[in-house]
Amino acid sequence: MFISLGPVNWLTAGLWGADHMLIKKGEIICIASGVFEGYDQDGPFQAEVDFDLEDFIEAVRSSAPPGINPWDADDLMRDIPARLVEQGLVSRLSCRSFHLGAFSRWDFKEEGGGS
Repeated sequence: MFISLGPVNWLTAGLWGADHMLIKKGEIICIASGVFEGYDQDGPFQAEVDFDLEDFIEAVRSSAPPGINPWDADDLMRDIPARLVEQGLVSRLSCRSFHLGAFSRWDFKEEGGGS
């Protein structure tokens, strides 16, 4: 499962819906946020327990001060994978990552030697 936290407006908009963000123990997920040069993807992770990602994200959102600026919101989004690991909800899996290119140019390479 690939989960995108979307652009910054997720902090003010309602999230996805009741059953959509239930993560089951053993499920493999990746998490992404941002767009263009601010795009961030983390994972893969394996769920260690059943949990509701929407509830987890809501708890992170509610810890943010009112009127949070977009840069701080981006930092909160990027921090979510580490918080999931710290709380024992997921564990990081190692994998190799490959980049195919961009802007119609092929530039096939392995990124960072795997994670």
